[in-house]
This record gives sequence, structure tokens and C-alpha cells, in this order.
Amino acid sequence: MISQFLLYFSPAWAPLVMRVVIGGLLMAHGQQKTGAGFAPFADWLASLGFRPGRFWAAVVLVTELLGGVFLVAGLLTHFTALVIAFQFAVILVWVKPFWRAPLTGNGGWELDLLFFAGALTLLFTGAGAYALDAALFLIFF
Repeated sequence: MISQFLLYFSPAWAPLVMRVVIGGLLMAHGQQKTGAGFAPFADWLASLGFRPGRFWAAVVLVTELLGGVFLVAGLLTHFTALVIAFQFAVILVWVKPFWRAPLTGNGGWELDLLFFAGALTLLFTGAGAYALDAALFLIFF
């Protein structure tokens, strides 16, 4: 019975699910940094040595909001995934060093690792068949 159910699903759906989940969560992650949350985030980045803090906060905000939109749409997926993977690699090494920071809880890096792994997965697999990349550029990988 399960095998008959699974026959209706194609592997082409997997990148779509990954893009929508990672992109949607990334937009929510970035949305926290808008409005009144921007200045404290910029100050925090400056305290970590990312100066000027407002510039790097804007870079992170644009990466997370636009990157999320591009992933959900499947537009420029390889490039977008590369930028997101780079951002979260920096977070895992400099901002929340995985060898010092706790895995979970306040200051934990488990969500950052999931974003990094999801971005790498999309970098390697591409957007899939159900994406603007496939429709506009005929890229199916």
C-alpha cells in the first residue's frame, strides 16, 4: 500500500520541498532583523568585529530576505545557495563557533547548521524541475 502511494511522488519534488522550507524559514529568520530589531542586530555584529555593523547587518538582512524569496521561487538557485551557505559558514565559524558554543538553546548553532546543510544541498542538487530556473534557463539539475 505504501509503495503504491509513493509511486505518485517523483524525486523532482524533493528540491521543491527543500527550497520552500529553507527559503520560508530564512525569510522568517531575516524578518526578525527588520524594523526595531535592526539597530540592536547591527550593534551586536559590530561588537563581534563585523564593522561597520550597519553595513553587515544590511548584508545579512538582504541575504536572508531576498535569498529566501529566490529559493522559494527557484530563481538563481545555485548562486543564491552559495551565498547562503557562505553566510552560515561564517556564522558557524566566527559568530557561534561550533566547537565553543552549545548545540542547542540560547546561542546554539543547530538552526544555523540546518540552514548551511540545506543551502549546500540546493547548491549540489539545483532547483529541480519545478522552479523558475527550469522554466527560464532550462536548468533541471
